[in-house]
Amino acid sequence: MTGPEHYREAEKLLTDAAIPPGERDYTAPSLEVLLAAQVHATLALAAATAINDPDPSGSGQPSWATEDWEAVAFPGPSELPS
Repeated sequence: MTGPEHYREAEKLLTDAAIPPGERDYTAPSLEVLLAAQVHATLALAAATAINDPDPSGSGQPSWATEDWEAVAFPGPSELPS
């Protein structure tokens, strides 16, 4: 998985685990779901940190990584979580 894929998976796990306000009965998402989301979020952070290179010579982050991260950071209306 790439960093952006880990980010999206963490986002998906947390969104899927959310209980609509009208259906809450004081239960929470399972610990396993929360831990899985945390792992994916941590891996996304590690990937973003590893490829971040402010080197003006252009030898830093590859263009495909920039495009993938921009898609995650600035989703279009159809990509926003519901």
